[in-house]
Amino acid sequence: MMKKIDPILLAIIVIVIIIIGGVFSVADFSGDTDIAKYQTDTEEKPKIELSENTFDFGAINVQDIKTKDVKIKNSGQKSLVLSGFTTSCNWTFVQLIQGDKESPRFSMHYTDPWQAEISPGEKAIVRVIYQPNLMPVQGSVSRSVVFKTNDPDNPSVNISFTANVK
Repeated sequence: MMKKIDPILLAIIVIVIIIIGGVFSVADFSGDTDIAKYQTDTEEKPKIELSENTFDFGAINVQDIKTKDVKIKNSGQKSLVLSGFTTSCNWTFVQLIQGDKESPRFSMHYTDPWQAEISPGEKAIVRVIYQPNLMPVQGSVSRSVVFKTNDPDNPSVNISFTANVK
């Protein structure tokens, strides 16, 4: 003889299954599923080159807006994808410039699923913008810009800078 299942218990089981299914479907969405992935030992892969990954703005006034263009190049054989741009503070911004196209300005709290693709041999500019007047500070500061790539040798790029704010 079969026992009847309590309807409340059955409802709880169904709800738990729905919640677990939702968690797995959201966790599986990474936003970059269409980005080709490569291994470090793969010969044909994207390869990012930066003109520099650290620099000093020197002495600046708190009202100054300082900008530095860091040149990048894809010296690999496959398309280089850049994504996940962010900064170490809300008064540092980063933009990608490709020809006459400019990305949104990203900062610590302004992130976006935006991504860019740089073909083999092509160049672009990572524009770093520092505006200390948005949160007035004085003295020596260190800040950074970070973004992801599909270059297996450089999956995360960090461009850092210093300044002495007067």
